[in-house]
Amino acid sequence: MKRIYLTKKALSLFTILLFLINTTFAQIAQRGTSTVANTTGASLVIPKPAGIATGDVMLVNIAQQGTGALSNPTSAGWTLIAGANLNGGTNRWGTVLYKIATATDALAATTNYTFALVAQANGSVGSIVAFSGVDVSGATPFDVAPGSISVQGNQTTVSA
Repeated sequence: MKRIYLTKKALSLFTILLFLINTTFAQIAQRGTSTVANTTGASLVIPKPAGIATGDVMLVNIAQQGTGALSNPTSAGWTLIAGANLNGGTNRWGTVLYKIATATDALAATTNYTFALVAQANGSVGSIVAFSGVDVSGATPFDVAPGSISVQGNQTTVSA
């Protein structure tokens, strides 16, 4: 049996490389959720999930129904992932957006997030789910480009 001997220099270099190359992030966990029931106004107000910390990733899902052409809701600081007409040809619209929580989000005692809707929206619901432990050091918190919203046939469920 052949033995491999490492010099002190090689062992030190190996140890240094081990620490420099291996970057570990915490386990991703759901931090909190909040939902809002049906609203008929020109905006949808969703409360901040409890316990938000700086760097948490928040995903919001908003579904609208209306009397005319609908589009994606907007809110300062939130980035669109996907939005689409649901159930082809009907006046229903689904949108998914994300936001990385800032210190302002985390420190505010009470914060509501307000999303502007188009005038044709006469019914909307929404929810925010927050996650901790996500690596937010890149351009986005996603490892791959997020997909699109799709509805299978005449179903009432949405997969994004």
